[in-house]
This record gives sequence, structure tokens and C-alpha cells, in this order.
Amino acid sequence: MLPRPCLDLIQRTYLTRWALVAPFALALSGCYNVGLPMWVDAPLVADGQITTPGNQYDGWSQELAVNADSNAELKFSLATLPSGAVPQIVVDSNTASHLDAIQYQLDASKIASARLVLLVDDVIAPGYLSIQARHTTGSDCYPSESTAPACASTTGGTAPANDADQPGTPLRIAHGGFFSFDVTNLVKQRIADPAAHFVVRATADPSDGSRGSFVIGSKESPVTQQLAHGARLYITLTDAMGYNSAIPSTSNVRRSSTNASVADTRYYGANPLWLQSMLAGDGAFAFLIAPKLPSLSSSTRSVTAMIGTSAIKQTLITQALGEAPPAAAPATTAQVDWFSANKPEYISTITWNQGWSQPGATQLMGSSPLRSGVTSQVLTVDTSQGYAADIVRAYNLSDTEEQKFAVAAISNTLEPVKIDNQPGITTRFVNVTIPRKPSQFAVFFDTDDSAYSHAWCAGSDPYNTPCVYPSASFTFKARMGQSYPYVNIVPYVGDIPGATTRAMFLSEMHVDVPRRGPSTSLQRDWGLDEFKTPQGGVGYYLSLGTANREVGSFTGHASIPGHNGRFTLHLENLPLPAPTLGGPQTLQTPVGASSISVAANAALPFSLNVNDAIVNTLDNTTDWQFSSSVAADTVPAQLTQGNGHQSFAMTFTGPGPRTLTVRSVGDSSVAASLQVIVQALTGTQLAVSKAQSVFGESVELTATVVGAMQPPVGQVEFRDGATSLGTVALDTSQTARLTLTNLPVGNHSITAIYGGMAASGVQPSESTPASLQVARAQTVTTLQLSPAQLTIGQPVTATVGVTPTAPGAGTPTGSITVSDGTATCSISLPASSCPLTASASGTLSLTAQYAGDASFAPSTGQASAGVGVNASAVDISATPTAPVAGDAIQLTASVQLQTSTQTLRAKAMTNANANTFAKALPTPGGSIRFSDNGKPIGTAALNATGTASLTLPGLAYGNHNLQAVYSGDGYYAAATSQALKLSVGAGVATPVPATSWVSMLALIFGLGCAGALLHQRTQRRARRSESR
Repeated sequence: MLPRPCLDLIQRTYLTRWALVAPFALALSGCYNVGLPMWVDAPLVADGQITTPGNQYDGWSQELAVNADSNAELKFSLATLPSGAVPQIVVDSNTASHLDAIQYQLDASKIASARLVLLVDDVIAPGYLSIQARHTTGSDCYPSESTAPACASTTGGTAPANDADQPGTPLRIAHGGFFSFDVTNLVKQRIADPAAHFVVRATADPSDGSRGSFVIGSKESPVTQQLAHGARLYITLTDAMGYNSAIPSTSNVRRSSTNASVADTRYYGANPLWLQSMLAGDGAFAFLIAPKLPSLSSSTRSVTAMIGTSAIKQTLITQALGEAPPAAAPATTAQVDWFSANKPEYISTITWNQGWSQPGATQLMGSSPLRSGVTSQVLTVDTSQGYAADIVRAYNLSDTEEQKFAVAAISNTLEPVKIDNQPGITTRFVNVTIPRKPSQFAVFFDTDDSAYSHAWCAGSDPYNTPCVYPSASFTFKARMGQSYPYVNIVPYVGDIPGATTRAMFLSEMHVDVPRRGPSTSLQRDWGLDEFKTPQGGVGYYLSLGTANREVGSFTGHASIPGHNGRFTLHLENLPLPAPTLGGPQTLQTPVGASSISVAANAALPFSLNVNDAIVNTLDNTTDWQFSSSVAADTVPAQLTQGNGHQSFAMTFTGPGPRTLTVRSVGDSSVAASLQVIVQALTGTQLAVSKAQSVFGESVELTATVVGAMQPPVGQVEFRDGATSLGTVALDTSQTARLTLTNLPVGNHSITAIYGGMAASGVQPSESTPASLQVARAQTVTTLQLSPAQLTIGQPVTATVGVTPTAPGAGTPTGSITVSDGTATCSISLPASSCPLTASASGTLSLTAQYAGDASFAPSTGQASAGVGVNASAVDISATPTAPVAGDAIQLTASVQLQTSTQTLRAKAMTNANANTFAKALPTPGGSIRFSDNGKPIGTAALNATGTASLTLPGLAYGNHNLQAVYSGDGYYAAATSQALKLSVGAGVATPVPATSWVSMLALIFGLGCAGALLHQRTQRRARRSESR
């Protein structure tokens, strides 16, 4: 169990991103619970992948494949190792110190050990690796990761590569995680050939010759959970101690030539940090604050005095994002300039215009060239001189003076260079202290990485974590989709068992579980920020995640960079319970009921059936919640049921289909459902307004529907037997009405059928049949004749109308016969008239007889018209027209229909019709009696053309009034012609007596009169011709 003061101290130092500087951990001597390695972090500056055949190179991949066809190229910088002049802090007294330097000779003898740490992200096939050095004498054969290495030699190393914790023992990779390989001899060779780099290959398994296949992290891999996936090189020196320090705080000051507000904007803790030249009116400086010396007190002087005289090598490591832009000035190499600076008093509030001072040229610590075409370039600068000088300053000033050393950086590029600001990961300080401290302090440092045993302490209580030696493992079980428990894991170093020298080993951690098959969703990467439990303890409070959806056992492994000890997690994904629901799938609710219930003890109840292979309850997956898709239904409260079955009660409110669902409380994907249809029964009642009616009479049908659970809605169909009469929607009173006027004559069986609402579970229903008798409607037949007065042979139009007698209605069909007893004409409705011709004078009496049809009864109607004979006209003519005494004279008379004086006919017909009518009559018959001055002179019969002629042997000299009298017949009335004035002249043989002048005048007068009479006769004949 860790004492509370020690927990507080750890949280106040490393866990707040302060540097836990190894030699100064002496301040923790009262806790005896923190252990640190002594290695120096050599940064990875280039990596890539070469794939055969074809030697295809990829320098920017986020992962590196190592297998029979692919190898990884890794290049590390040794700039973090001390070499040459190293600043030394000389402690002169309790209040005085000064800055000096030592000359450090770095050679192979100074390399105690070296570890190449690879984070294996995935193991496709287990196996071994080989690690060798690649180099070309006198040159750098891998100057940039933008191009493939072109090296002359591959040397050194062993195949397979050895375990860094057990040199000489091959290290086999069977799962993912951190793996540390012994590369001590290769690093020693690099001291003599600093340009060399490593090549990592899959090598043959000594037992069967097979080769493994792996995916390892690269420098370009995304940082997850504050853990970088790229390869690491840890070097332990024989006479020095190394340690990494996070950066407590960072800030940016910027200005813009196009936006003045940028210069007043705060960029405290910005990520990325911008570096930009000031040549074009823009500019950006980055400030990175160096870590303080941590201790239980804040005094730099007391910690420095405790350590004593020491040399310090400090290197700042950063990483640029993306490809570097060109320099602002032509023909100039792009670079980053690093300056020593004092920490601004209020770093969180500084802007370009306030709170900082631009460093001068004398403060330049160094420059890092920016290579074109290179992304994620690692930049380093030696900050030893400024860091050591600031410690001396603070030591000499007072007991309470703090360190103020900071690094300011700017680029000479026109566009910003962007620095990945993840303090302690991509951006960090690497520190080396010379010499090692006396052995009484070694409890905190794993001298040469092998002085102590390594173990894991694990448990659910972060304040009482038991330790297991030599290895640790836990076994956990969880159902698929369920959460595994939490476990607190703390890596330890020390003499275990044995309580005197046990110490926590502060390190990042990776937890590997299978990527295929049964596994869990636990968080894989754990950065030092998470070395703190939620309850305030220390260690990694590790959620083992959620079991995936595959059943089976598997193993997880927790590992840390630098050592190969693993905490083993034995995990098993168990099957989930399998529920089913049983019960009635169709229920019928009686008419009038508002709900329907099924009791748990019903003959056929609803039941939950669970098939579960797990006997013991592990979690709440066997707790069950019920629901219905109809919210108003009453479902059971939560039930607990393992393997077996349990009945439950249900109440359903509202008709229609619904889905009953049971779902595991612990895993919502574990569910079962049952489709249930609740049917609401209905009843339909029918009322008919009258039982007997006639055709066309209005009859109202009224249907009323009653139901269950809710008022029925929908439509009612009225039927006559199997024939649909119409469909009507129910109104709000659940009533539907249909008015009929077209039921055919006969007996009818009327029903009302409610169609129900199938989708809602409302059932259909049908009424009891109702009888309805429909008789034929009575009719009235009317007859009208036109004209009302006529003559024999003249057509008469009979117009007939048939109408129903109320309450009957509609339009009668069928035929009507019109007759006078002799002549007949017929009408087929809807026609309304037919013609007849009068054959005798007197009264024409006609009867219209409607025969009726299927819907209307027969009826008759009568009408009459007066019939008279036809008026005639007689014309008379004589030939010759100017006879003389003794000439034979032929008198001719013709009889024709009179049209000019027949008033009735003139009103009823046009002349054209009258002529047609006249042509239809028979030719006048009978005889003509001729007279002369009123005395009969002869009789002649009319011929077939209606003409009679009489020849006279002659007439006496003088004037004659001739007339023709027609006797008439059955069609034509008698008529007399107008008098024909005929003058007969004297014959040739008749002597003409001498006359006086008076006689001559009388003769002239007589001739004039005769001419006038002749002209009058001519005009009369012309008029007769026109009338014909």
C-alpha cells in the first residue's frame, strides 16, 4: 500500500507534466516507492518500409510491415548522448555555485546496454525478428526518410534478436505490445559509425523455419492516449543517468500583416506551435518552459545542494508537422533558430504586443535545418548551457528563487512551421546527469536496467494493490457485449518478494488483446497522464472493456516500453442468454369491453423462456424489461429469469397488432419479440324506413355499429343480397345512412356489412337481413293532338307523355300505342310523338295506351280532333279565247285543293307542306256542270287528272259569262269557278250594216271594253297558276 504523502508527491510531479528528474528523486527517499530506469532516450528521426520484390520504399506510412517480404528501416539520432564539453554545476557552498564544464569522451566502453523498443500493433503470424546495422563507410546512407536507404553493408546483430532483459535469449513475438530487444553491440558499433541505422526483418523460427508477420508502429503513427507508437532506442551509460522530462507549459506569440488582432491574441498551450519569420510583417515565436527540479519543497537551492556537483546534458526534441516551407529570404536554407530565454512572468497571458521580450542574437543556442520534402521531421537542440546556467543563477540568488529557463524558437520561413506540441511525447527534454549518484540512492534507479526484478501489482483497490512475483495474471469472465471489471495495474521494480526495496516503475503502458476472434474493447494505450486512478491512487485503473460478440477464451497482455515483463489477463467471452416469448398470438375483445387481460395462470398464458448455459449470475443480462409497441398496454415489471421459464400477466388496451418485446437489462441487443393481434369484435344493426314501397320512392337505410375498446370507424356497405347498394362512412355517432330510390320492383333482402379496420384489429360484422318489397309505380299517360282541327287526309301529330304517380319516381320506358280503332302508330320511349291521317270527316278520337315496364304500371290517355272535307278551287278556260260566231269552243275546268282560303291549314303548315299534303290526297272526282250566263250548257265528268272538258259547237255573237260548278266528292267540297267573260265576234258571212258615226263610236267603245275584260281574265289565270 502506498503512503498518502508519496501519492501526493507523484501527482504533484510527473503527473502534472513536471519533470521527475532521476537524480533529484532523492527527495522521495522517505517514500521508497518510485523506481526509474537510467537510460537515455535516443530519438527516432527516420523510418520507412521496404517491400520486396521490387524494393518498393514507403517513408511516410503510419505503420510498418515486417514479414517475409517486407522489412523496416529505423534511424535514431545520438545527439542526446553526452559528448565533448558538458556544462557542470559546481556546488561551492550552501549558498554559492558556479558554472563549469567537463570533457566527456563518448566511446563504446561507455555503453552499458541498449534496447530497441518496438510497439507491435498487430501479429498476423507469431515468430522472431532479426535486427542489424546498415551503413556505408564514410557517408550517411539514409540521410532522409523521403528516399530509400542506399547502404553498402548490413552487419552485426543476431538472428533471432535477443530479449533485452535476458541477453542471449531469443525473444519471440506471439502477441502485440512493447517488445525490447538487446542492441547493445549494434549501438557500440554506431559510436564509431554514427550514420548507421537499424534494419528489422522477420527471421526464421529455429524450430520450423517459418517466418512471422507483424505490424509495428512508425514515427508517423498517430499519438493515442498520450502514447507514441514509433520505435524507441534506450541507451544506458556506464557513468551517467538519463531521464526524460515533460514540458510544463508552452505558448505562442504571433502577428499577421493582414490581421492586426492576431498580435493581441493569446495562444497559450496552442497545438501546434507556430514558428515564422518576421521579414514580411508576419511572425511567430514559440516559448517552451523547461521543467523545474521537483521535490517536496520548491527550493532549487536545496535540491541542488542535495545532489552536489554534477554535469548536465539536456536536449530539446520536437517534431515538425507536414513538409517544411521554404526560407523567406532567397538562396537561404530554411531553419529553426533556438534561443535561451527567461520564462515570462505570466506565460498564459502573453501576446505579441504584451508580456515578453524578443531574445537577442547572443542568446542563440543553435539552429536546426529544415529539409525539403520531409514530413514529420524531428528537430533537436542542445539546451544544456542555458539550463545549467539558470540553475546556478537560482541557487546563488536565494533559497526561494525558482528556475526561469525557457526556450524561444522562430523559423526563417515565409509560411509558418508547425510544431507538434504534445509535451512529454513528441515534444520533450532528454536529460543526462554525470556522474551516477552514490549507491545508497540506487533504490530509485534500476542500475544498468538489471539491478532489480520487475513485477506487476494488480487489484481492484488502488490503495491496496497486492504484488505478484515473478509474473502476474488475472482471470475474468464476461458475457458477450458486457463489461469486464476494472483492475488497477502498477508496474514495480525491486527485490520481490521483499518489502525493503520495492518501488513503482513509472512508465507508459500498452495493453494488447486479439484483433480477431474473441476479444474486448479495452483501451490499448495508456500514457503517463493516466497513471492516476479516479479514487486518487496511483497506477493504471484499467477498464478491461466490453466483450465482443464472439464466444471463447483469449489472453491480454499489458506491457511497458523498455522491459519485457507482462501482466497477463486471461479473459473469456461467455454466451448471452437467449430469450423467447410465448403466449396467445390472437385475442378477441367482446363488444362493449374496454380492454382484455390474460392472467399469469391462464390456460394459455404469456411466458418468458430463457436458454442460458451460464448457471451462475454474472451480471444483469438475466434481468428482463418488457415493452409493448402500444404504450397503453400494461406489461410486467422487470423480471429476473435465468435458464428456464416464467409466466406473466398482460393487459391490452386498444385493438390492433402490437409487438411484445423482452430485452435484457444488461444488453439491449439480447431481445425477443412476439407478435400479438388484439381483435375488437363489433355488431351491426340495420333499420329500413319502410317495408313496402313503389319504384322510385325514397327508402332510407340506417346502420349502427357498436364495438369494443374504442368507437368503430370505417365504412358500412349496404347490400341487396349479393349486390352492393353503396358504401357509406360511419359518422361520429357510429351510424351510416343510405337513401335509395332505384331499387328494382320485387322482394329484397337488405343487409349492412361493417368492413372493420384490419390494420387496427377492429373486426367486421354483418346485420340481420331486412325485407323490403318494391311494387311498380303507377303512371299517368297524356295525349295531345296537333292540329286540333284538320281535314280529311291531313296528318295529325299525336304527342304522348308518361309520368309516374307520386310517391313513385323515375323515367318510364317501353312503348305507347296510339289508335283511333283503325289507324295506329307506335312510340318507343323516350320518343314522344307519332303521326296519323284522318280518313273521314267528323271527330277523330284517339287513345294512347302505355304498356308499362318492369318498374312502371300501364296507363291510357285520350284526345280528339275535328275533321272536315278539303276546300277545293275550280278554274275554267275556253279555247279559243277570241272565237267568232260559228267557231267550236272547248270549255275546260280543273279542280284542285284550295290553299289560299284554308285558314287552319295555313296556320299549321308551310306552303311546301301544304303542297306535299295536296299531293298525298286523291285526285278530285265527280263532275263539272258548265253554264252560260247562268244557264246550264252541259256536264262533264272529271278525269284522272281532276279535269273535265265540254265542247260547244259555237256560241252566238256577243258577250258570254261562262262558269264551271264542281259537284264535290268525299274528300273535296263543291265549288264554283269565277265567271269567264268570253266575247264571240261576228262571223265572216254576216254582213256588216252601214252605220252612222254614232255606231262607229259604239263599236270603238265595245272593242275597248272587250280588251279590258280580256286583260282582267289574263291576270286572274296568272294568280291561279301561282296558287298552284
